[in-house]
Amino acid sequence: MIANPHIKNILSEIAEYKFPDQSRVHCESQSGLDGRLLIKVPEIAIFLKKARFRHPRIAWDGPYRHWPKIKAQIQVLKDAGYSPDDIFIFMLFNHDLSYEEMRLKLDACRGWRVRVIDCRFRPLDSISDGYNPQAKSQSNEEYYIHKGWTDKQVRVFRRAVRQQNIAIMLNLPDGRYIEGVEKKYIPT
Repeated sequence: MIANPHIKNILSEIAEYKFPDQSRVHCESQSGLDGRLLIKVPEIAIFLKKARFRHPRIAWDGPYRHWPKIKAQIQVLKDAGYSPDDIFIFMLFNHDLSYEEMRLKLDACRGWRVRVIDCRFRPLDSISDGYNPQAKSQSNEEYYIHKGWTDKQVRVFRRAVRQQNIAIMLNLPDGRYIEGVEKKYIPT
């Protein structure tokens, strides 16, 4: 979207758009923004904010060593007026990066106080997926588990992402989850 050569004009029109009842539209993109373009043209982040884009998402599919690039992309969004807990980072897991490296990336996001959207990898030719988040354990025959990953690591990583996101949403110290805290603060 932000690679469109007319993106500033498009976002300016969205920023001014009002429904007939005079309420303003809010936008949210389900896919990630190309963070490299945000670095190249940081003004786009300001236009996104003025156009009332909520919860900007950027992808971090690469290795942990790319953290300075991701941190710079987050900073561009913060400089445009987004608070860290409004920013999401897409992370592909159960793929080429090890569980240990994914935990380093998750820890970096906690330090930046940004939330994570975990995207479990499965091959494009996979027609069905029998992953059951409530199951105690499953095998590679039931759903795709990448070499170097285990079912337990997939489950622990997903749980860690959710717990970290809760801790960030509730503004807990150091972004660290406290068992059961959501039951106290989040109505069920």
